[in-house]
Amino acid sequence: MKKNIFISSTYIDLKDYREEVWKLLENYNVNILGMEKFGARKETPLETCLNEVERADIYIGIVGTRFGSLESESNKSYTQLEYEKALKQKKEILIYLVDDEAQIKVKAIDFKQHKKLENFKQLLKEKHTVDFFKTPQDLSNRLKNRLDNILTTKELEKFKINKNTDLNLLEMFFLFPNKYKNNETIVNIKLLKKAIPLSKEACKELGFKFGKTIITKIDFLDDIDNNQIKYLIIPEEKSNIYFDRNNNQEIKILSRLIFSEDRIDKIKASFVNKINTIKKRNPDYAKNPFNGISSYESIIESLEEPKYLYDYEVKKCDAMMFLELIKEIA
Repeated sequence: MKKNIFISSTYIDLKDYREEVWKLLENYNVNILGMEKFGARKETPLETCLNEVERADIYIGIVGTRFGSLESESNKSYTQLEYEKALKQKKEILIYLVDDEAQIKVKAIDFKQHKKLENFKQLLKEKHTVDFFKTPQDLSNRLKNRLDNILTTKELEKFKINKNTDLNLLEMFFLFPNKYKNNETIVNIKLLKKAIPLSKEACKELGFKFGKTIITKIDFLDDIDNNQIKYLIIPEEKSNIYFDRNNNQEIKILSRLIFSEDRIDKIKASFVNKINTIKKRNPDYAKNPFNGISSYESIIESLEEPKYLYDYEVKKCDAMMFLELIKEIA
């Protein structure tokens, strides 16, 4: 049975964020409830919102820089009243607050109701384990990590039908990565090496939490042409799937296709400073400095030439591809 999900937020400051969340939810086998679908109704706007919250199984609260429209009697915002309704009815509640470092347009900030907004945020932080977002895509990524644990995706239902569909999707991903990124696919893989913490650079580029994400090398068990994926990314909340297994363990998983347009120089997180050097033989070094040298000065100069030279070299690729672990498939 499909679950109902209600998106609660103000609109002016979070329009782009709502659109990104809506697009994300369309990938799941759910009914989406929100102001975008309200249409004309006989109820007041607040009654409509509260009725939709009552229908919902999951409440997603997104709080930005505006307190929102006020209800005259309680002097609370619609967003706060929606939240209180969800709390009273013991809905599953997911709360996301805008990060202090997020770039917000001045016109989107509600200076008049700032104190009430801050009090509301403090209440949410006291009652729930909240998450913070900086951009619409960042919000989508963080929400997706949570939803993958509690919902069934449309892609999972679709891919149960035909194994070849997964392989075809991978091939299309290798050819057109920007078009097929973020799609989900079922793959049979082997875990090759012990996991390592994912670097801060990679976490920032790919939208994961530094210190709460690991990565491990993998090999595909299916025959896949033009395979360019070598790593599986595993968020902390799904790490039990990794720790319950040994190296070279075969596993069937639902995964998300990840594409980075830029090369990520460091995959492994470093906790100590390290300098890599490249050792090269010095072409000017002479084993026998006296051969072909007539003067004393030339001999001394030759003897001072080191046998090896050291240089630094980085071979950069154009882009990188990864898999993200979503769940194990029995």
